Amino acid sequence: MPSPVIAAFDYDDLLAHCTRHQPDRVWSSTAVLAEQTVALDSDDRALFDDFFAAFGGTAPVEGPPTQDTFVSATIRAGADESEFGCMWLRKRGLPQTNDDVFFGLSFPDCPFESGPSEDERWMQVWLPGEPPLFAFRDDVCLFRKSREDWRIKLLTLLYRGSLRLRDDLIFFHASALSIGGRGILIVGRRKAGKSTTSLALAARGHAILADSCACYAPATGELVPFRRPVGIREGPRAKLIDQALAVASPRAVERDESLRVDVATLLPENESGPVPASAIFFLRGFAPETKLLSLANDGRELANLRPIYSSFANAPHTQRVFELIRLLSHAKLYALWPGDPDETAHSIEEVMT
Repeated sequence: MPSPVIAAFDYDDLLAHCTRHQPDRVWSSTAVLAEQTVALDSDDRALFDDFFAAFGGTAPVEGPPTQDTFVSATIRAGADESEFGCMWLRKRGLPQTNDDVFFGLSFPDCPFESGPSEDERWMQVWLPGEPPLFAFRDDVCLFRKSREDWRIKLLTLLYRGSLRLRDDLIFFHASALSIGGRGILIVGRRKAGKSTTSLALAARGHAILADSCACYAPATGELVPFRRPVGIREGPRAKLIDQALAVASPRAVERDESLRVDVATLLPENESGPVPASAIFFLRGFAPETKLLSLANDGRELANLRPIYSSFANAPHTQRVFELIRLLSHAKLYALWPGDPDETAHSIEEVMT
């Protein structure tokens, strides 16, 4: 169904205009998504703050990426007065269709609507009551720049698509750490204390593998690092984190009511490779004092494990459920009511040792 406020765009002409435009300067940055490199090159310098917030990675440098990558995106915003910019997507150096970036358009909870262009050569994507924000076909995506938050929306699509293309992994709405060579997941809803607890443990010398997007490899039973920036909000924090923020100058951007901080510059010694998934802590809500309760290894926590729905894209639903149940049956499970961050970190250390 076409957008009710659609203008008659000639997307082929817009693509030709984007292709003809030769920028004076381009920048590039790379990040590591579960041991695979994701790269961005763009003529829009401001776009790299959103790339950092989504993926972490290197500070932008002039010139295109120089290394082989798992996923790469070339984004050309063009001149300020141009209405549309363009993104080309590659996987392992070959053109990658945008279907994996725009998956889920038919889901009931999807905020976007979509439909073909008048010539049926492009798929248009829009928010209700607005003109098209995106139009895509094959490996090309056009994006409308007149919307103020176009950068965030475009990088969100790239992030979701990159997760989906890692079809060997299950991604969880969780934080992950390595404690003594064993991996733990901290699972909870937004603002439940995942990042606060993770940072408190990291301040005590343990390695953060991931914040808010943990990676699990079913084939090996391991948690794989995806070191995105950690979200730090106002509120209780581990004392050593406050000290580190006071003396360090970590890379950081403000996003989603939090300061997204690069762990590598805040706590440079805390790194780890993949580790076995040994324990899962399910956050139950803040409490005046930390409380931990051991849980049975059964399926009762399955609904709380919360995989990101782009995970394990090519596997049947039954296989995804089987892998989640297998993880729950092999890991030690705990209900956690976090209290003071340092006290909570100490309680987790005790049960892990």
